[in-house]
Amino acid sequence: MPAEQRPLVSVICICFNHERFVAEAIDSVLKQDYLYVELIVVDNGSNDSSPQIIDQKALQIGFKTMLHDQNLGHNKAFNLAFAQCKGTYVIDLSADDLLHPKRISKQVSFFQKQSSQVGVIYHRALCIDEEGKALQEWLKGKPFYGQSGDLFGPLLMRTFIPTPTMMMKREVLEVLGGYDENLSFEDFDFWVRSSRSFHYAFQDECLSSWRQVASSHSRVQLTHGRRRMLQDVLKVLTWAKSQIQKPYEKRCFVKGCRYYFTQCLKNGDWDLAFRFLTYLV
Repeated sequence: MPAEQRPLVSVICICFNHERFVAEAIDSVLKQDYLYVELIVVDNGSNDSSPQIIDQKALQIGFKTMLHDQNLGHNKAFNLAFAQCKGTYVIDLSADDLLHPKRISKQVSFFQKQSSQVGVIYHRALCIDEEGKALQEWLKGKPFYGQSGDLFGPLLMRTFIPTPTMMMKREVLEVLGGYDENLSFEDFDFWVRSSRSFHYAFQDECLSSWRQVASSHSRVQLTHGRRRMLQDVLKVLTWAKSQIQKPYEKRCFVKGCRYYFTQCLKNGDWDLAFRFLTYLV
């Protein structure tokens, strides 16, 4: 690929109490065979030795850092870094996950072969444990696995995109105004809002490792913040309801609401379950 056709890729690496993993995550970016990479490492108020590790790595190698005294939430921390980055494409990397050595070069090449409608690409993900041991590929063979194109409908009812594998056009995040800082998560809201305006493309290669950590943000949400998460899902689906354009999308919406209705029942949250139920009748 000629130098003038090589777009800058910004990798925003968010760290919160990842002292065991952050150095390896940083190294996985620095060891890419693609040279046009801007790395911004954000410490989001860690109370372990993560800030010191990040500072030491930055002094040795040289990359941008943003060290916050308190946890701002993933979405705000990401948005602050995004406002500083310059890349044509953007990767949101958690400090406990890893890029495989040729990921960025392969994703850029794949992205540049897509139509202008495609705003987000993603690929297969290898799940690893806290020690880095390979477990299995995430959701391989499950419904909607490897789907491309207009995914607004399917994303209303299934989670099938491995979040750490996404590469996003800068334009997508600009149109959306970044991640919604009022929500407790970024992925479901991003998928739904972005897929209304942009297409997705699946790259059939395993280019990232997704670490399964007991104390990760998503797992803590599932065990301790489930009500907040379900409340935020309802907000996203309320917006999505106003965007439905096709009968198929309506059916997907209803299936998604039915799933979250049952999750509320399992959580013993009757009031919230009733609010989901209103979308089923």
